[in-house]
Amino acid sequence: MLINNIGSDSLKETLTWEYDPSRYTVKPQELPLFLEWEEKKEYQIEVTIPNGSDIFPMPQFALAYPFTYGKTCTLKNVLSFKRLKTVKKVKSPPIIDGELNDKVWQSLVPIANLGSNSGQLSPIEKTETYLAHDKENVYVAARCYESDFSNLSAQITEHDGPTYADDNVWFFFDSNLDKETYYQLIVNSNGVAFDRSCRITQGQPTTDRAWNGPWEIKAGCEDNAWILEMKIPKQGLEPFDGKQWGFNFRRLQTRLENAGYWTLPFGHDPANFGIIEFD
Repeated sequence: MLINNIGSDSLKETLTWEYDPSRYTVKPQELPLFLEWEEKKEYQIEVTIPNGSDIFPMPQFALAYPFTYGKTCTLKNVLSFKRLKTVKKVKSPPIIDGELNDKVWQSLVPIANLGSNSGQLSPIEKTETYLAHDKENVYVAARCYESDFSNLSAQITEHDGPTYADDNVWFFFDSNLDKETYYQLIVNSNGVAFDRSCRITQGQPTTDRAWNGPWEIKAGCEDNAWILEMKIPKQGLEPFDGKQWGFNFRRLQTRLENAGYWTLPFGHDPANFGIIEFD
């Protein structure tokens, strides 16, 4: 950790970690700090995660920071790190029909552990996201559990309409892992896509809404979940890396006014995306 004392006084306080000991060990648990005004120091923290898929709630640190006339403000922040998912290569691709009965999906372990912006376990209903690939394509499927379909928002039916206001799954793909160019895709439960190509320019995202992706998307429905199934030609997201992509996603459940995120922080910064690694 790089700590920068931007205050007008020296900083002599103790940074403490709050975490679930069944999910993490953090050493040291308490870190005495001493920094003069405008001084920067690096500190090393050792974090061990026994189960890399079960990470929420995430560790956060607390620091009582003096800022004026004997007053203090307790700063808290969540530990951030990249998640990695190995994507299995398959011989027989799934049929893109909005049904997850293909042997491909049944043989995979889905991503099912999503967090909130605060680093806690997300309060949305269970979401299972599956990834597979072959030489030409990446395959993505999502099963979004829903116990109240009467309040499911699925208003948008036209391509590039505001699907981000509906119940949706939102994806980012940095297909050459350059942390500069990437693609955004937001799909609602109708299987309707809002997509654009993006680039980080002088630290800010610029987007091209006229760009349309090569996605083949089908939506479906089960008794207690809505389904998305997609085929993404790798050549359609050029330039692409054959081994690793930057990747992130979230599921928005409008009825609960909340979302679940794979990797935090979530947003238009490919430096913060997780990694999918093709086997």
